[in-house]
Amino acid sequence: LHYNLGIALQHLGRTEGAEKALIAAQRLEPGTAEFAYALAVFYAQNGRREEALEWASQLLLQNPDDPQVQQLVRQLAVGATRR
Repeated sequence: LHYNLGIALQHLGRTEGAEKALIAAQRLEPGTAEFAYALAVFYAQNGRREEALEWASQLLLQNPDDPQVQQLVRQLAVGATRR
């Protein structure tokens, strides 16, 4: 419920509500990779690369062999070093 609400709010441009909903989803089910991925993407899309990289790095620990997660971490790491 929180995850879907967060995604919907994000699409509507209501970033504060989206962030709160996505964090609530993650806190309720911390092992759900989809929620950590959504948070990493949310923060990246909102110019908060350091926070995005933190979530992506946590996700990589859970899914070290996932090429999509590996690519996300690389992209975020490159963006963070350019600042």
